[in-house]
Amino acid sequence: MTELRTLYSELFILHSSLGTLHGYTQNSSLVYSELFTGILRTLHWYTQNSSLVYSELFTGILRTLHWYTQNSALIYSELSTGILRTLHSALFTTKGISFFLLQIGMKKIYSASLYSMGKKDDTKCFEDRQD
Repeated sequence: MTELRTLYSELFILHSSLGTLHGYTQNSSLVYSELFTGILRTLHWYTQNSSLVYSELFTGILRTLHWYTQNSALIYSELSTGILRTLHSALFTTKGISFFLLQIGMKKIYSASLYSMGKKDDTKCFEDRQD
């Protein structure tokens, strides 16, 4: 099955914390989402040889939707805690996987990449990126 695969995960969190673990059949990426509402911080970690998604959600009421396609590596996250929406698009490049980190409270966009196993995580402000 080389066609595009879509994973849909919908989480409703009603209390303080919940950890969820999602596995993928394709060997594409490792995604780690850490969501703190109030200041709302979202981190996505990628490695090229894994296929695992781990989401940790800390909030009152939080709704999260994740869609993944095998070839385009599109990640869509919708976070509803009052009025809150985030769109993440991950791009597979020759250097690795680049992605955006959106911090809604401060309204800053960050970009970070984990190029390969054993290399550092290069985190810079979106404006400072040169790739």
